[in-house]
Amino acid sequence: MSETKPLGGVDVIPTSLIVKAVLENVVVLLAAAVLYLLTWFPMGPIAVYLSKPMTNRYGERTAKHSQKYIDQGSSGWWEYWGTTIPFVRWFTTLEDSLWGEPSGKWSATVKGKESTFWNKYAWVRRNPFNYIKRTNKFFACFINDCDVSYYGDYMITDKNLSDHGAHFVIAKDKLTGKTYYGFRHIFAWNTVSWYNTLQAFFVKTGNLKLTRWTGSLKLARWMDNRVYHANLGFKIKPSHADNKQDEDDLDKSFTFRVQLASLVN
Repeated sequence: MSETKPLGGVDVIPTSLIVKAVLENVVVLLAAAVLYLLTWFPMGPIAVYLSKPMTNRYGERTAKHSQKYIDQGSSGWWEYWGTTIPFVRWFTTLEDSLWGEPSGKWSATVKGKESTFWNKYAWVRRNPFNYIKRTNKFFACFINDCDVSYYGDYMITDKNLSDHGAHFVIAKDKLTGKTYYGFRHIFAWNTVSWYNTLQAFFVKTGNLKLTRWTGSLKLARWMDNRVYHANLGFKIKPSHADNKQDEDDLDKSFTFRVQLASLVN
């Protein structure tokens, strides 16, 4: 575990550092695109065809589904299916089986038929090249091995309306010297407050038609507070350096995610 070093506000990030981060992340994105296409064909079907029952990295082989998903139609039992064949293994999942999660959520989704070829293939497509992107330092930042520094805000979250902002995080692997970059920006929309203000204005002006319209189901989906959320690059945070990550959460993968109006959750 290393000390987190704040480097300054988001507006003072050196241009050279931004360019380097963009170029390196574009290389990762292109490689990920190739593996994504290979997951669809031919490696996804090949991985499913060559898979067999075995134990995962935690020594788990079978587990009973949670009652919640059994009630929703899961098969009742999970079994780990994978392969040890080099390269082919890249296109399986590291912890979850090709049968889905141990909890039974995927099983319930496919009505207890997760063991069929097509549903295992569907699971692979939902989690493309999961094994390699969680075990290889090209696709994942193993944060416990890194020194972390950052520009911007130390803590931001999409869980409330107050802790929003942005940060640009740099993690340098102490063993290999490889540098990882991540940018995250969150801006909260206090939609409920906006709606109440608008409704009060229409009531005050006596505009009954618009008052009824704003109170109708046409605006119902916007009645929950929402956030704009951009997460580009590796999913690293300033706080990762101050808290040692558990084994099942030490790999911080690459992402390219932009949500314009996701719910505050």
